[in-house]
Amino acid sequence: MAYGICRIQKLKAGNLKPSAQHTGRKRFTPNANPEKEHICIIGEETQELDSLVRNRIGKQPIRKNAVLAVEILLSASPEYFRPDDKSEAGYYEPSRLVDFQAAACQWLSKTYGDRIVLAHLHLDEATPHIHAYLVPLDSRGKLNCRKLFGTRSKLSQLQDSFA
Repeated sequence: MAYGICRIQKLKAGNLKPSAQHTGRKRFTPNANPEKEHICIIGEETQELDSLVRNRIGKQPIRKNAVLAVEILLSASPEYFRPDDKSEAGYYEPSRLVDFQAAACQWLSKTYGDRIVLAHLHLDEATPHIHAYLVPLDSRGKLNCRKLFGTRSKLSQLQDSFA
């Protein structure tokens, strides 16, 4: 049985650049095949993640230890992408990839709207996956990661919602 995979990582000011370098493949990633591609599917790859995040936050005051962005990793178990041979790393059925990308982008848009500032589809590792960056703004437009992801119950609901 195939599973949907959703995990998050909170990013503070010092974590934005290293995360963006990894996701944008601007630094060496040993488990990624440099001959395969990664695709920017939401946002503009030409802008720095830090700029995208700070533009979305606006002019509100930012605490020194504030969570500025949340990196969301979305994927599915290998048997979803290659049901005939889940051990054949790097291979995926094109129609399943199209369906996964469409469903993931629709879920991101429906769940977070314009708070998603950048997302990449990675096809250069064993299993396709998406890295999306969310600016954790609450309903008042204030940075509030705890409001979105602060409890075990909210994280469980997040994973159930994606699956």
